[in-house]
Amino acid sequence: VACFFYVAAAVVRLARFNVEQAGHAKAVFHGLPSPSAGIALASFFPFSQTDFFRLYLSDWKWPSIMIGVMVVLGFLMISHVPYAVVPKFGFRNVRGIVNFVFLVTMTVLAITIPRLFFFLGSMSYVAYGLLKVLFLGFFEKLPEHDPLLDEDPDEAGAELRVIDYGEITPHRRFRIPGYRRRRRGDRRRPNRPDSPPDQKPKEAP
Repeated sequence: VACFFYVAAAVVRLARFNVEQAGHAKAVFHGLPSPSAGIALASFFPFSQTDFFRLYLSDWKWPSIMIGVMVVLGFLMISHVPYAVVPKFGFRNVRGIVNFVFLVTMTVLAITIPRLFFFLGSMSYVAYGLLKVLFLGFFEKLPEHDPLLDEDPDEAGAELRVIDYGEITPHRRFRIPGYRRRRRGDRRRPNRPDSPPDQKPKEAP
């Protein structure tokens, strides 16, 4: 039952993502991303083979614990709990530099100790969203902006330039000087600067 519920929640999660957020810039994820939930389950077995697990955690009832973890992950995937996306990094401000150092550190840990990093890191990411909802809440402390709105708070106050298309679009069509547009039903030839004025044809004798 737990496995079926997890798979059904993952299907609903992917379908909702395609409807709500696919193809749009994301400030947060609406619910736990399915790759994070999958990494948390798939990395448990390598984590259980480490010395740290055997020394400190092997006495726990892990079959029952993982069933509960699977159900919780399924609920979080179909919930509206906001989860942070990969932070933007750069070298123009302190925040961008801190994000760059954080990403480099996570990459080094993933390469050096993968069996410990992926399970503990994914579970920390899951716990981060739950703790943020439990301790901060959406109703007790309202955020400055909508946490489910797909826009970056740093770019919310960006100046929008108004484009006047009249500057690049001609108001009148280009006309040749002295050229008179022929109207419908007018069979006379247009007057040109170098042509004599129209004359009536002479009658035959």
